[in-house]
Amino acid sequence: MHSFFFCCLQADRRDVLMHEPLYNNVVRKATAFLESSGPGPKKDEISAKLDDVNKRWDELKRKTNERHAQIEDVLPLAQKYHDNSQNVKDVVTLAETELGSYFSVSPDVEIAKQELQNIKVCYRGLNRRRIVSTKDWKIMRRDIIKKR
Repeated sequence: MHSFFFCCLQADRRDVLMHEPLYNNVVRKATAFLESSGPGPKKDEISAKLDDVNKRWDELKRKTNERHAQIEDVLPLAQKYHDNSQNVKDVVTLAETELGSYFSVSPDVEIAKQELQNIKVCYRGLNRRRIVSTKDWKIMRRDIIKKR
């Protein structure tokens, strides 16, 4: 999962770095032209455009580096969140499976009270981010079925 997040979030940085040789080539050619040409309006126009391109490129690289640093800071937190959400999903799936196995509430008041008590135990376990083991669930279900 880590590599998936990293690859997706680093796409912009790779794109910028891919264009750096092109940028360097344009700057080199524009600088060579400015050095070889005499004074005039065309030279001033190209010089102004070159300054603008340099400023924009520097700003783009600065923002890209800032974003890269932010991503590196957030990535471990995103990975931790993903791992924890998987753990919670597993617990909820187990609880849903076990609770879903009760097809109906017993007409016997004592058995219904016991079923309610078992559900409360499950709920408290979920609130403490733990759940009664599957083995314990099976024992409780077997006892309830026997009472019916």
